[in-house]
Amino acid sequence: MSRKAPGHFALAIVFIALISSTLAAQRALTAFTVEQVKSYPFPDELTAARSGSRIAWALDERGLRNIWVAEAPAFTARRLTNYTADDGQELTSVSISNDGKYVVYVRGGDHSSNWDDGLPVNPTGSPSGYKVQVWSVPFGGGEPKALAEGDEPAISPRADRVAFTKNHEIWISPTKRAKLERKGCTSLHFRFQIAKFRHQRQSWLKFWGELLTRCRTARMCSYTAARESGGAD
Repeated sequence: MSRKAPGHFALAIVFIALISSTLAAQRALTAFTVEQVKSYPFPDELTAARSGSRIAWALDERGLRNIWVAEAPAFTARRLTNYTADDGQELTSVSISNDGKYVVYVRGGDHSSNWDDGLPVNPTGSPSGYKVQVWSVPFGGGEPKALAEGDEPAISPRADRVAFTKNHEIWISPTKRAKLERKGCTSLHFRFQIAKFRHQRQSWLKFWGELLTRCRTARMCSYTAARESGGAD
């Protein structure tokens, strides 16, 4: 019996070593690393076209922010933009036109901050700096187009124009970025109209007719034809 004891003892040691190595391997597989935590994808800004057959959202992967889309019936996710730098420029105000042909979004700024959302941020210290801009890109794919510097975009029901705010004014740009127009009314008083436009989907003429009527009534137009020509103060 005494001669068998050393053998049993050796087997016990081997068995404990095997269990310890197995547990260590399991802990290694389940443990979180700093890189895993930092690389966790964060989707937000989910939106849908009027028909519901097309959706879009913003996705932050390791600091790389891009627009993703999917459409019925499979709703397979597809990356629409190709921003490849971790430059801290967030993507917000993602929306799809009624016809589902365009995705409009804002790139830049810090909309979760306690200062002016429209101010650009430059976390990388880039000498050229960054801008807060309204962008448009075809849902089917293509190169994104910068419509203008601005924020809070709203696509018209016919998908041919985009209204947005800039320097506390209402501006309009064609969806394909051909010509920029300034409507000359301060945006502070009419932001509720943009929200109303988004949810009730008023016709384009009715929306802007109501906007301009209220602007004239309230005398809040900051730019007029006379001022632009220098004929009035």
